[in-house]
Amino acid sequence: MGISKTIYDEEQLTQSWVMRVAWFGASLAGLMIIATLLISGIPPLFRLAVALPLTFTLLSVWNFRRLRIRATTEGITFGFGIFRRHVRWRDVVHVSARPYIFLRFLGWGIRLDLRGTVGFIARTSMGVQLETRRLKYFISTDHPEAICDLAQKYIGAGRKQT
Repeated sequence: MGISKTIYDEEQLTQSWVMRVAWFGASLAGLMIIATLLISGIPPLFRLAVALPLTFTLLSVWNFRRLRIRATTEGITFGFGIFRRHVRWRDVVHVSARPYIFLRFLGWGIRLDLRGTVGFIARTSMGVQLETRRLKYFISTDHPEAICDLAQKYIGAGRKQT
């Protein structure tokens, strides 16, 4: 194995209206947390019961604000914040450009469709479907052809070496 070199890098912001709704909800959550701290007579257990799920909401919105895709000569890494997946090129058996279909994934973020495909979706756009022997992934991207071309190049190179 040689040194891995970055050959593609994309950062895709989550769909703007989705983020506006999420930030609005997160802002309301933040105001509720502040209100429970400022209002006297609220039991500490209730404050904790309000603060924990609302803090989780704020952190989730922050984490899912952008999808990062980075391909190297060894494989491709994609994900939102702390939730990332790395797939080696030699494990990919098929790659294709596909449109995002809302009824397939029913939303944005990390989604599972009824066919067992794990979607990493930031926008309503085109995407790339990567298939390994075990799992299928759908990744929204602004440049599906570029990722498909890279994948085909390195999938072929990896198979020639084995």
